[in-house]
Amino acid sequence: MQCPSCQFENMPGITVCGRCGARLQCSPAEFDVQPPRASPRAKRLRRWFPWYRWAAVFRSVAERIPALRVPELDGQRLPWGVCLRMVVPGWPQTHTGQRQRGRRMLGLFLVLFAAGMVSIGTSCGALLLGTAVAVHISSIMDVLWPIAHDPRDRALAVLVGVVAVGAVVYAPPVWALSQIVGVRRIAITAGPLQAGDVLLYRPGRVVNTGDVVLYEIRPVQVPTRTATGYAAVYRVQGEYVDRIIARAGQSIVWEDGRLRVDGRPAPFQPLHPDSLPTDLQFTVPQGYYGILPSTQPQDAPSFPPDSWQALSLVPRSQIRGRVVLRQWPPWRWGRLSCPVGTENGSF
Repeated sequence: MQCPSCQFENMPGITVCGRCGARLQCSPAEFDVQPPRASPRAKRLRRWFPWYRWAAVFRSVAERIPALRVPELDGQRLPWGVCLRMVVPGWPQTHTGQRQRGRRMLGLFLVLFAAGMVSIGTSCGALLLGTAVAVHISSIMDVLWPIAHDPRDRALAVLVGVVAVGAVVYAPPVWALSQIVGVRRIAITAGPLQAGDVLLYRPGRVVNTGDVVLYEIRPVQVPTRTATGYAAVYRVQGEYVDRIIARAGQSIVWEDGRLRVDGRPAPFQPLHPDSLPTDLQFTVPQGYYGILPSTQPQDAPSFPPDSWQALSLVPRSQIRGRVVLRQWPPWRWGRLSCPVGTENGSF
């Protein structure tokens, strides 16, 4: 045992130091046997919110694991007014006196966002919208980066700020817009549609006769023949765009380029009537819409009449929505129409 007075190493069991004669017995120490009690406020929180006790457990674990510790941030360098202004790019910089910097960020964001919305649905539109969001993130980083000295704390503060702004500013409008309008890019050339066209449509099942709609055809095996006369099977599937001709219970007669519904001439026609057969007649059953699939690809073979009838009956559940307009390209912006020379081709 080491002597606390002269640091001499004594043999175990000796009560008096052999060099200086100091006593080697420890003085009695007082220990508090009463553990700390929770405050009345903490007891109420644990009673009202059972998950509150897990917060204390997480804090105790976080103190032992450096990766989970709470970042040390300088609150004086980040007022609450700046935090609330992070929802608009460049606004925090303007509030802190960097007006020129804030105006440039806001102007660049507005230009990129407007150009991206005009060309939405295209690769260029996605690039422009992504760059606009990157400008907003740069504005947040410019504000949050100086409030901490440790790189990990800086990265965590920026991450929390970006996630919070995304959840508050971007997530609600994107979800609301997806419920109002949808975007679809055409990949094939068929009739008035060309590859690369971007269509805007209103999602939903409420459509009327004469509406141009986006609908889906489930995989169907159509027997046909090749140009050399050999038997072949053509697989028809995917999303198509065409006009609703009739509702359930109505009869359709297509003869020599003229359309009659319930025996009367129809005031509208399919989008590409030249691709239809010369004679077609059937009645739409319950739960279906009558849509003549005239916007078949240009290289599609000729189908027999019974196959046309099967492809023209579309269940209501396969209607994606009503097409509003053609968004892209700009020089063909507007509503779809039938080729020149058809009857009442617009909608």
